[in-house]
Amino acid sequence: MTLKEEIQISEKRSHDQKGILSKTSNEANEFVHKTADTANEISKSIVGKDGLIGKATDATTNTIKNASSFGNDVVNNTSERSKKAVKDAKDKLFRTSEKNRK
Repeated sequence: MTLKEEIQISEKRSHDQKGILSKTSNEANEFVHKTADTANEISKSIVGKDGLIGKATDATTNTIKNASSFGNDVVNNTSERSKKAVKDAKDKLFRTSEKNRK
């Protein structure tokens, strides 16, 4: 197996793992959002929607959802940057090896 083939296989494995990481992060984010919304609805059904406690639960729910979304964005951005770094390194490696052959 050539070096290029090994790198392609490694790149595919890396891409699959990042895809799993991003997908899992997205699913966890969605789960947090739904759980926060459900807890908010339960709280508001007990104490009322328009009262001070209802407004506080809305604010808390929004804070939890925003924190979860921020973490999800960080994971997805890190995954994309890693993918780009591997691709750039691979491209530089092959450009250098092709120049050395000539």
